[in-house]
Amino acid sequence: KIAAKVFEELIKDGFTFEGGYTDFIDAGDGDFLTKDTLWDFKVSSSKPTSSHTLQILIYYIMGKHSIHEEFKNMKKLGIFNPRLNCIYLKEISQIPSDIIDSVSQEVIGYGDKKTIKENTSLDDKLAIKEIMGLLGCSRNKVMKYYSEENLPLQKNGNRYFIYRTDLYEWIDKMKKRRTEEVIIKAILIAFIIGVAVLLFSWEIFIPFTSKENRDNDYFNIYTNKTQITNVRY
Repeated sequence: KIAAKVFEELIKDGFTFEGGYTDFIDAGDGDFLTKDTLWDFKVSSSKPTSSHTLQILIYYIMGKHSIHEEFKNMKKLGIFNPRLNCIYLKEISQIPSDIIDSVSQEVIGYGDKKTIKENTSLDDKLAIKEIMGLLGCSRNKVMKYYSEENLPLQKNGNRYFIYRTDLYEWIDKMKKRRTEEVIIKAILIAFIIGVAVLLFSWEIFIPFTSKENRDNDYFNIYTNKTQITNVRY
């Protein structure tokens, strides 16, 4: 019953935190998201420890900074232990803001409080340096995306910026395009392999058929010769 409750509104699983990684934490993935809860699975024989609760709080904060808009709806953090058949829930609103700020700055490395508050807004403007951090690339790469991949940068004086929502939409479009390219490439490879197999089979089939025809010709000649011989006798 507990497992059913955890999974009843599953909306995402095995997710990463693109856009939320930093120099401090540059890898890691989460377990599950339901409608309003971020879940982490633990199979220890004891209750959650401080390291467990810190980990899921880090996931929540990184999720808020990531490209995944589902984190906007998260209201609770949950730990599910199937070994103990227990769930542990915490309302995010009950977590002191100074703890969230401290973990954001000192553990994850997001910067000062002002930057953290700005980054939680989906309508804030991102400078080139922030875009570089979110995409994990150089300035030259960002400008290449702008000139070749239609990254929707805007210009204010001599400075480029982008709205966070525009950046997320662009990232989604790029993901879809990459997926489509992979599918098309796979179909093309399958077609080429199919044609190659067909041609190879045809090369084998032609000599075999020719030999069979020759054998039939020999059989017909022998049969006719026998019939002619019988008439003469």
